[in-house]
Amino acid sequence: MMTDVPMAEEIIVIPDVHGRGFWKEAVAKYPNADTIFLGDYLDPYPDEDIDDEDAFNNFLEIVEFARNHSNVTLLFGNHDLQYWFLYDWGHRMKDWEDDIFEVFRNNMDLFHMFAVRYINGKRWLFSHAPLFEEWIDYTKLPHGLDQINDKVWEMLKEYNRNSTESWQTNRAAHDRVWKTLGRASKLRGGIDDCGSPVWADVREIAHGCNLYKDADYYVFGHTQMNKPLITDKFACLDTHQAYIINALGEIKAITSKTTPELPNKDDLYHS
Repeated sequence: MMTDVPMAEEIIVIPDVHGRGFWKEAVAKYPNADTIFLGDYLDPYPDEDIDDEDAFNNFLEIVEFARNHSNVTLLFGNHDLQYWFLYDWGHRMKDWEDDIFEVFRNNMDLFHMFAVRYINGKRWLFSHAPLFEEWIDYTKLPHGLDQINDKVWEMLKEYNRNSTESWQTNRAAHDRVWKTLGRASKLRGGIDDCGSPVWADVREIAHGCNLYKDADYYVFGHTQMNKPLITDKFACLDTHQAYIINALGEIKAITSKTTPELPNKDDLYHS
């Protein structure tokens, strides 16, 4: 179960990892900080010279680190979900997919859809991508974060791609997750106006999607940017570096960006 946790002295946010090692620098600098990984641990980008074996070993290190440190929370992203169902959602590590699937299946207790912290008197919601009211309406899920989290894990546990269950039974379980978490907006190649909390794009906010109403501030990744987008309502931090949030809710980078600049990303939110 996902529970609300009071603000620690410092919160470290590790956005989309994709095989990168910047998280190690962040946790070495702040070993006792409340640390939240925003998901997408695997599937390195070809132009970053990270091979699949290194990305897999990096993932194992993250899981072991979380297992041994109670101050670490692991969230779940779209690049993680594809190993349940072998979706082709982007540079999947096909030679490692069975090993990856088993790591997730054997450590499901470590992974969550959301994390909540209270910072400077406000309720902050952390997720891989934005959580929209419209997605909750589409899926007819309960409105509470714990209930959504529990329903998602129930669906994931129902489906085992190595199961001896009948094709029809497994197909039904597969479709339930697809129709829940696989929903993407037209900006991401889908058909909906607002995507799921593993697929939603930050641009959907500017296009009229409504952030989850029972939080005061939102922190997410998923949409790659050259620099963080920090507003008075949300922070999109997928910039290939780690961030710290202090007791006043101020956000700043604590590792340097070492990856290549992304083309046409500087004005992404308004595009």
